[in-house]
Amino acid sequence: MNKLLFTLLSLAAIISSCPLFAQEIQFTTVKDLVETQEKGWFRVEGKYVKTYDKSKLLFSIEDEDYIIPVQLVKKDLGAENRFEALNLQKGDMLLVEGRLARLEVDWEYYKGLADAVILEKIEMVEEVEKVEEVEKVEEVEEVEEVEEVEEVEEVDVLTYPETMPFFNSGDTMEFSMWVNSQLNYPKVAKENGIQGRVTLSFTVAKDGSVTDVKVLKGVDPSLDKEAVRVVSQSPKWTPATLNGQPVAVTYTFPVIFGLK
Repeated sequence: MNKLLFTLLSLAAIISSCPLFAQEIQFTTVKDLVETQEKGWFRVEGKYVKTYDKSKLLFSIEDEDYIIPVQLVKKDLGAENRFEALNLQKGDMLLVEGRLARLEVDWEYYKGLADAVILEKIEMVEEVEKVEEVEKVEEVEEVEEVEEVEEVEEVDVLTYPETMPFFNSGDTMEFSMWVNSQLNYPKVAKENGIQGRVTLSFTVAKDGSVTDVKVLKGVDPSLDKEAVRVVSQSPKWTPATLNGQPVAVTYTFPVIFGLK
């Protein structure tokens, strides 16, 4: 029996709507990061290579023969335990986000990502060339919890929310699971074997409502429409706060529609 698999990537807040500053995070590749980028916040996918220093949460990822170091932000005492709990093996695909910086590895400095978080340990979905018949959704792939990203250099920390939004008093994992439970794979997409990643953006407003849902990168009109439909129907969140006042926060939310 062919199985239908929805894989939802975890959320990461990339822009706070504080009137003083809005930080944009760019999607790019490891190769582009090494060859052309000089400054900013970036989100990349790469294969885990090895850990240089567990106490510093310093490791490396690679893609297309390019390797960069990544150093996780240590916001609390549990950061090291969460990193260890991932039980990373060489070749594991990771989605990471951080600030472009020069990181020291073995007394040499290399371009890499500092103040980073691992947004997801991506489970590889096997592609198929022919789809005969697809039944109702039977499997849901869990996603890793996302930690808040906070820039620590050259930016006034007051421009970032003190607390991030909460969904149903839970973390972003709870929202991912809620979205997954509401998705219906469009019939036309199933019949034509259409699959891929729909990348959305949406804003959790000051009153906790989800607004301004947009398709940043679509796959097919039927998949794009379904992703927008579900996120637009989200119940209210508990909004982010800054200096004790509610503020709006914009998220990116990639959704992978996969046929298996």
